[in-house]
Amino acid sequence: MVSNARGASHDGEDYGFLNPNGMITGLIETPNGNPVQFTQVIVTPNLGRSAKFNGDGYIYWYDSDINGNRQFSGFEESYTIETWFRSVNTGDMTLFAAVDSGSTTHYVDITLDSDGKISWTHTPPDGDPTTLTSTNAVAGAGEIYHHLALVYDGENMTMFIDGYIITSAANVSPIGDIVEIMMGKKGPRENENYYRGYLDDFRIWTNARDWEDIRGYRNITLSGEEDSLAAYWKFDESAGDAVFDLSENENGDPNDIDGEVCLVDRSDIIANVFVGGLTDSLGRYSVKNVGYGTGTTFTVTPSKETIIG
Repeated sequence: MVSNARGASHDGEDYGFLNPNGMITGLIETPNGNPVQFTQVIVTPNLGRSAKFNGDGYIYWYDSDINGNRQFSGFEESYTIETWFRSVNTGDMTLFAAVDSGSTTHYVDITLDSDGKISWTHTPPDGDPTTLTSTNAVAGAGEIYHHLALVYDGENMTMFIDGYIITSAANVSPIGDIVEIMMGKKGPRENENYYRGYLDDFRIWTNARDWEDIRGYRNITLSGEEDSLAAYWKFDESAGDAVFDLSENENGDPNDIDGEVCLVDRSDIIANVFVGGLTDSLGRYSVKNVGYGTGTTFTVTPSKETIIG
């Protein structure tokens, strides 16, 4: 039996789940030996998973040191939320909520409605809520995965779906407070509006991501070392009661904002996001957090768009 910050292992031959920790590195050069920067590298097979919410489950963040919900810092000023979602259902459902500590006052809400439209509500502590809603339905019968990016720059809100600007709002005050977070239901103390659908590759940033970064990185996984990345959940765990945060702070230490699941399944129905990365100025790439098994062989495929295709 081994016990650490990740929990306790099982006794006997079952050693429990280990978070994917494989790494693939390499170098991309021209035939003349010159490094090629900003080359996208894709690793196959793509052994990812997603979180499947069945209308009665959720993911929560608990801090045993304070015997209460974990206090999350990341929404005080500018922030960006990115995730892939898919739901073939409609109705009032909550994908994500960030609320005031110790109350039911909501600061950030991502919800679906009976028309299959998705909304983002940002509510500063001393201000009125501002809500952005998609023009078209993105949930309901036959719907596929969509990529959602919600960008707040300290004053302006912008909603992106599948890499395109959908709607925006101006003159919105910041939250300026730490929060408690929840996925899959209305809030930590509100047992309603349960989500029925999938989430994959959920990212929270402490800056306002620009359009080029959103489009450039939405289809590939992150290393966790990216600047301003506050939390990153891939949902690739094959078993266990935790969803592991793969982000790191500026010192290279894990942020360890690990969540706990309640009645949430893992699924092989995943979004169009691939294990991969981009090369740096020296042509080097490093793909981290690769899940693998005995005898797994991976293929690395580089690609780079140019003005001639």
